Amino acid sequence: MAGAESVLGAVLGGMVFTALPEVLRGMATIQGLPLWLAQFLRDGRLIVFGLLIVLGTIFFPQGLVTPELLKRWRKGNS
Repeated sequence: MAGAESVLGAVLGGMVFTALPEVLRGMATIQGLPLWLAQFLRDGRLIVFGLLIVLGTIFFPQGLVTPELLKRWRKGNS
């Protein structure tokens, strides 16, 4: 879970964003990719990483799972 009230969300988010640049670099070795895309994934992966952080901050300021959604989920599992 991710969200403003979840420590687990911060930990999982940190793990995903730590691994993301390396996953993008690994995707550059997929056979059949156009050369420009493979080069971009290899060299421009940090641009993609930065854009995702900026877009996530703008569109999901409370995290992917908002506190309201987290409360509804907890009520449904009780």
